Amino acid sequence: PDNTAFVDDEKPVIAVDTEGNDAIPAAVVGRPYPLFAATAADRYSGACDVSVRVYGCYGTTAEYELDALNGSFTPDRAGGFTVIYAASDTAGNVASARIDITACAARIPMSIALGEASDSGSVGTAVTVAAATVSGGHGSPRVEVTARCGDRTTDVVNGSFIPETDGQYTITYT
Repeated sequence: PDNTAFVDDEKPVIAVDTEGNDAIPAAVVGRPYPLFAATAADRYSGACDVSVRVYGCYGTTAEYELDALNGSFTPDRAGGFTVIYAASDTAGNVASARIDITACAARIPMSIALGEASDSGSVGTAVTVAAATVSGGHGSPRVEVTARCGDRTTDVVNGSFIPETDGQYTITYT
């Protein structure tokens, strides 16, 4: 028989959900910044708990920790902040993931740029509206789009809506 003892030396894998952001949105000093959700899994231990710690001046002699309460932290100065997600498995293997966030002293202006769209359509047939690209702001800005004709408002879903009546529709981005 093989008397070789099994040794688990694999770290858990941490997945941080950046909510589809290609670039991490900026924070604003004095305003709560929502932390991204994270999960961890290990081949042998299964799901693992993830801890979150937030630091200012990370990796320097001036490093300090900020409170991460109710899924957010509040930047106390302009500059860089580091969020460390950590998880360990039942064998004691520890993994970490790092997200760097920049905090600005004031609110960052937000703008919405619109792409190409249909300018006409037929009742009962999907009409494509202009895709909205948001830049600036802080946190994770979201755009809601509606189509309105007279007193009827229709939600735009996945970039299109289906007109229910003839008329001129106004598309609103908020």
